[in-house]
Amino acid sequence: MIELRNINYRAGDFALNDISFSASRAEYFALLGPTGSGKTLLLKILAGLIPPSSGGVFFDSEDVTRLAPEDRAFGYVAQDYRLFSHLNAVENILFSPRVRRLPDDAKGILLGDIVSKLDIAPLLKRRVTNLSGGERQRVALARTLASRPSLVLLDEPFSAIDEGLKKHLWFEIKGILSAAGVPVIHVTHDIEEAVTLADKIAVVIDGKIRQTGTPKDILLRPSSERIARYLGIKNIFVGRVVSGDSRGYLIEISGAVISAPVPPESLAVAPEAGDEVTVCARPQSVKIIRPSEAVRDELKENMFDGVIVGAYFFSDSVSVFVKCGDLVWEARLPHAVYHRNELSVGKKIIIALWRPDVMVYK
Repeated sequence: MIELRNINYRAGDFALNDISFSASRAEYFALLGPTGSGKTLLLKILAGLIPPSSGGVFFDSEDVTRLAPEDRAFGYVAQDYRLFSHLNAVENILFSPRVRRLPDDAKGILLGDIVSKLDIAPLLKRRVTNLSGGERQRVALARTLASRPSLVLLDEPFSAIDEGLKKHLWFEIKGILSAAGVPVIHVTHDIEEAVTLADKIAVVIDGKIRQTGTPKDILLRPSSERIARYLGIKNIFVGRVVSGDSRGYLIEISGAVISAPVPPESLAVAPEAGDEVTVCARPQSVKIIRPSEAVRDELKENMFDGVIVGAYFFSDSVSVFVKCGDLVWEARLPHAVYHRNELSVGKKIIIALWRPDVMVYK
């Protein structure tokens, strides 16, 4: 298990503040956050390239905080891959085994195993300067695996790869690393990448870990308004608590009354009547209601008449903006739902919020 305990580090005006997290054996752990949040600094502290001001790095309960990078046996794939441009692919891959003076037959077995897993046989004799981004990424990962690492550190490994190839590589690389059975710490600012690959995610913003959990935890229950905004949620409105009990709350927002469940335990103090709160709902939790169909109980308490004021198409979904009174809600719908309901800008519709997903922050 890899563990960071109370890591602090300052560089100019930026600081990492009291960072703690752990990743177990064979766990794929993502550090997710915006550019400049301190993710790469954390990776370099893990790799031993930068010493922390205070705190410790532990691997399998051993304190490795002051251990040199070459003595940690960690594999580090930098954002630019750091391949040796004067060597071809196979020479890059076998650089570590050659330094360790591994016998030729052992190097051959190791190379054959890695080449087979990564399907890179056609690349072996090519200079790395003649490889595409995806090919360089495979060679960089092969070089890391050839060093027989006890931990793999990935710094934005897909940032230089075309969008079409990137998602294919996500599943391919995850499968290879899972089969290797070593923990992985993966730095990314790409939310979709993190939730697709990771078993656990730590959200890093401004040098602090703001939330740690499974992808489902992070997506469905962001622990603060700040994280919700980072995740791109636009349905965030300030209101005032009208009433509340063990079942939940009624909150007035610009004349509309929203029914919400009891907030998560992460809130130190539960809101009371009269308190100002922030209400948040993911766009996927905003549903289109068809008058001819039965309405689920989870939707009945938050139904609103509105008119579509905007629609924006993505590769797999449509963002529909619906004005209900003074509020504009974003609903994220599959293309089929958009077309089946014959939606368009200017059309009057009924929307409803899936009550279990409505979040309240004090």
